[in-house]
Amino acid sequence: MEFESWESFARSSSSDDFWVWFTVLLVLGLACGFGIFYYVRRARIIQNTPTSKIRSAPQGYVELIGQLKYLTQQPTIAPLTGKTCAWYRYCVEEERITHTKNGTRSSWHTIEQEVSEQVFQCEDETGHCMIDPRKAEIHPSSEDIWYGHSRWPSSGPSGGGGLMRTGGYRYTEKRLAENDPLYILGSFRTIDPNKAHGSITEETRVILKVWKNDQATLLEKFDTDRNGEIDLQEWDIARNTAEQQAYQQRLARADKAAVNIMTKTDDFRRPYIISTKPQSNMVRGFKLKAFACTVGFVLFSPFSIWMLIVRLSG
Repeated sequence: MEFESWESFARSSSSDDFWVWFTVLLVLGLACGFGIFYYVRRARIIQNTPTSKIRSAPQGYVELIGQLKYLTQQPTIAPLTGKTCAWYRYCVEEERITHTKNGTRSSWHTIEQEVSEQVFQCEDETGHCMIDPRKAEIHPSSEDIWYGHSRWPSSGPSGGGGLMRTGGYRYTEKRLAENDPLYILGSFRTIDPNKAHGSITEETRVILKVWKNDQATLLEKFDTDRNGEIDLQEWDIARNTAEQQAYQQRLARADKAAVNIMTKTDDFRRPYIISTKPQSNMVRGFKLKAFACTVGFVLFSPFSIWMLIVRLSG
């Protein structure tokens, strides 16, 4: 509509039509306003978080840059294409035709989707870190989109479908594969098998507590005079035995290295990002989105207020 048409619409349109358009424009303006702060903040977090090496990374919110590696010898298989990968997200959509007074309109409706939760690794020159992809914002480099005639594709994107519209179903699959470059921003922690069990004294106390909860076994092992009670001398023997068992358990864990893992932080203000794009590209992308939101906010918000003023003054 031209400006004069919008003014006429604001003054003389039906109440229902006016409030629908006013609400849509106002919501778009508010959404764009929120988007400005959302994307600017993300760009600043990425810029202000220093890159850490895995071996020397501090516990907490960190940024890692490395290369993707499989955690096991058996990689994940992407369901739609059958390609090997470390992570995938797929979506199957069905085209639906609706008939209106202005003609026909087509739209896509999701009928099936899935995101893998298989853990993989990030590797740099100093070490490895396990990556838990759950609840992460993932930006993969591999993406296939193609069309077909059935709910489940009979072939992959190279099997004749491609981007040509050849059916009423659309298939989308995104993947992370081995050796992909990785940029990761999230909560880093190191799990030490020995520290997780506390000191020898604490481990001994736990073993004794387990034994005390099973009186029959405790008496069978340490009631040497068979009087149905554990005296002080017998209890000293039980304590020494528990301490020796704690030492043996610690020796059994000695060859197990500490494990680094990256997960989503509990702070909702700090995003968990996994991307194959370089850090600079991520910052540029968020700034461009912030700029687009700024344009939308400048257009939609004042225009909705102007429509309201025209309506009330008319």
